[in-house]
Formats: sequence, structure tokens, C-alpha cells
Amino acid sequence: MKVVVDGADRLRHRFFLLELEAQQCGKFESIEELGAKVGAALNALQETGLFEKVEGSLVVPPSYDEHSKELGGDLRNVEVHLKVKEKGIPFIEMGTYVQSKLGTAKAAEESFKLDAALRSPLGFGEMAKISLSTGRRGTRDVSFNLSLPHVGKGLNILNLKGALMEEDKTYYQSFRLESTSLLAELVSRSGKHTFEASWTGRDEVPRALECKSTTPTLLERTAKDASGYIMSAVSASTKLAFKYTGVLLDTRDSSADPTQGSYASTTTELCLPPGTTKFVKSELTLQKHATLGPPVLEQVGLVGSLVGNLGVIMPLGILGFLRGTNKTIHRDTQGPVVAEPGLHVPLSDRFTVGGPMNLRGFDMHGIGPRSFGGRERYLTPGGYQVNPDQAIGNPPVGDSIGGVGMATASAILSVPVPIPSETRKFAGIRAFSFASLGVIASPASWAKFFNSSGSGSASSVAESWCVPRVAVGGGFSVAFAPTARLEMTYSVPMLKSAHDASRGFQIGLGITIN
Repeated sequence: MKVVVDGADRLRHRFFLLELEAQQCGKFESIEELGAKVGAALNALQETGLFEKVEGSLVVPPSYDEHSKELGGDLRNVEVHLKVKEKGIPFIEMGTYVQSKLGTAKAAEESFKLDAALRSPLGFGEMAKISLSTGRRGTRDVSFNLSLPHVGKGLNILNLKGALMEEDKTYYQSFRLESTSLLAELVSRSGKHTFEASWTGRDEVPRALECKSTTPTLLERTAKDASGYIMSAVSASTKLAFKYTGVLLDTRDSSADPTQGSYASTTTELCLPPGTTKFVKSELTLQKHATLGPPVLEQVGLVGSLVGNLGVIMPLGILGFLRGTNKTIHRDTQGPVVAEPGLHVPLSDRFTVGGPMNLRGFDMHGIGPRSFGGRERYLTPGGYQVNPDQAIGNPPVGDSIGGVGMATASAILSVPVPIPSETRKFAGIRAFSFASLGVIASPASWAKFFNSSGSGSASSVAESWCVPRVAVGGGFSVAFAPTARLEMTYSVPMLKSAHDASRGFQIGLGITIN
């Protein structure tokens, strides 16, 4: 098979050969099969972002018998002709997007991003990019990323990245996370599998006390507005991590508004010495969707969905040979956070549960253990509600301290909004009802496991899981695209703790149903 490319002034000929090879264009039994494969290659080329226009055609020379009689097309000498128009090398773009990592049970964050990049200056399809982003919940990120296509036999994508990030957690956990990281990421061509190796230096900085004085004293300038637990648990740490994220199964017709199919994904992260953070963390997401009723106004009718997330963190110190001395640097010497060195999991790595796209009916970080020590002035006497007379800025309702395990589950029934429209303006808008459940495991679970019955017992870990929180409610969802979902819900918590942060009306934006 011969490949002819017209308009490729910068990109090398091998780049196009590899894109056709990725679609197995060299293996075909008929011209129709080859045409379908070349069409897939054209779509892949267009999605690289390197071209303004990509077109293709097939030229099949005639074949003849020994008497020079034409027999038809000669598939052995078929030619693929590509006509492309390359985009310029430098470019700047900006926009809003939903930031979420595949496989995580945490809610997505709406972010604004500005990119300045170079498109394939060397002609290999590489992309060099400097990015600035800021999230609605306080995440700020400055990064440099070099992306290289066609790596290895699988023609994977290799991303090399350096980043400075600040994640503001001061409303829910009264500290902010500052980190510097170097990362190498190998992404499969299908995008379903990602292997990542990273080195990160991190610092968890307690929230500063807001002072209204124009001439603050030294104490006022250095005082911290964080609970006693946060002050004792925040730490500076280093993290050498190896992470796999993969989609194990995906037969859904849409990720944002599925009406049928199944989905399973997993994320596993292993943190090893010489980093001071040592644990293995794993998450599993499962979904099942089925159409239960006939179409309504030419739209899919009643749809039932079951969605679940499960996550566990196990510190490697529980294995004994990696216990040693806990090298995590604490800001405070009031005592260890857990009873045994090597079992501490940093605040930034723990699970939190709550939010409109995670556990409806509860605020972000809304359930599980909380710390109020040292912050009682924010609360009404004898209760867990915020005292408006003592509010400064955005007062928290207690510090969520997270957990080393979590599980959430939701049962959802949805129907299309029954409003006829010739222009189908209401297509994609669905009304739904739900019941959601969530639990979280105490950060001290592994210490209890180690310290009970000599070598530990399963019952001690089971006791560390909180009482399940349950909420029911309903709302509306809108699918803007196959990977963008907006929800407006009202929930009524049926089971909750007195110190949980519940919330009735919620608006959530994410990349999938949850």
C-alpha cells in the first residue's frame, strides 16, 4: 500500500504512516474495509489538533490477466491519498472545563485554563505546552507538559510534566496544599489505560487567622485558624508514586447520560520509599444502566441506574518490614496522630465523601469524622451549627479529617421531561429520583487493626466504618455533550450524624453520572 500526503509542510511522512498503521490499514480483504479503516485514521488525525483540515481518498489501479483483459481493481497496489492543512506552530487558547481523573470517586471541579503551546515544531507530532489553571474550589496550577505520540509498539502517548500546584482546602479542612511534582505518564492509544510515575514534594499549610487590624501584632500575623487535629496532622512530605488508571469495561451509550450498558474502572496507586509517604491506594467504580420503559416523545423512556464507588488506603507500615520510623514531619509535638509509626496517611491522600456528584444530600467533605477543637467560637452553644455572630469570611462547620476507606452507592430512576418541541430543545433534559448511601472509615482504622488482639483483627476495622448516611431526593439533569453532565437536585437526608454538613438544594457539574 502506497501513501501519498499533500500539504504536510512540517509533519514528517512517518507520522502519517504510523497513524494508518494504528488503524491496521495494511490488513484488509475488500476496498470497503480499507475505506472504513482509512476513515477512522482521518478522524484520529483530526483529533490530534494539528490540522485545520484532513481529507483522504483511495486510488485503486486496475488489474489485468495474461491477455491484458481488465479484471477489476488491484488491491495489492492500492494508494491512499491524504490532503491536509496544518495549523500554525504557536497558539494560545483558553476555556472552561470539568477537571476530573478517571477512576476517582471524588467530585469534579469546574476550572478555567489558559494554554500557550507549540504544535509539532520538530515534525513528529509532539506538543509543548505551558498551562495556567484555576478551579472554582481554589485549585491553582502552573505546569509544563511535553506530549510525544507513537511511543512503543502500541503507539502510545508519552506525557512528561512538571507542575506547581496549590489546592485551597481551607473551607472544608482549614489548610492548603502546596506541591511541586515531576511526572511521566504513558497513555494507551485508546485512552483507557494510563501508567504514571511521579515524584512530588508537598506541604500542608494550616489556614492563617484572618485579622481585621491594620497593624497586626506578631501573634496575629502568625496565628492559625485551624482545629487542633489539623494542626497536629498537617505535614510536609515527599511522594514517589506509581499509578495505574484503567477502564475495565465500558458498554454505555453515553458517559454523561447513559441509558444502557455497564461500566467498570479502577485506579491503583503505590507510594514507596525513598518518599516519606508509603501506602497503597485503590478505587473501584461500577455502573449498570438499563432502559425499563417505552420511548417517550421519541426519547428514551424510563431508565434505571445503579452506581457504586469503593476505595481503600492501606499504609505499608501495616506489613511490618516497612514500618520503621515514621519520617513524616509534623508541625506540632503534642503527640503522634496514630498509635504506631508508619501507619499515618497524610490528610491530602485521604478519602472524603459528599457533594452533588458524589453523595447527594451532603456538602463537599460532608460526612465522617470532624474536628472542632479550638474552633468552638464558630459554633452555637451546645451544637454544631455556625454561629453567625462569630463568622469571619467563610467560616467552616468543623474540619473534615477524611478517612482511609469509603463506599458510596446510588439507585436512580430517570425519565425525559414530557414537553413536546419541534426543535427538540428539551432533548437531553431528564427528571430523576434517587436514593444514595455513603460510608467512610476513620483515619485511625489501621492503628486499631494493628493494636487489637496482638496482630490485628477484622472486627476492629469493621468498627472503624461510620454509620451509613442515606439521602433521597429528585431533580433534573442535562447532558451537554457525551462527557458533560449538569444536575440540579433537592435531597432529604434520612440517616445522618449531628455533625454532618447536609445540604438540600445542590447544583453539580461532572463528566459522568454518579
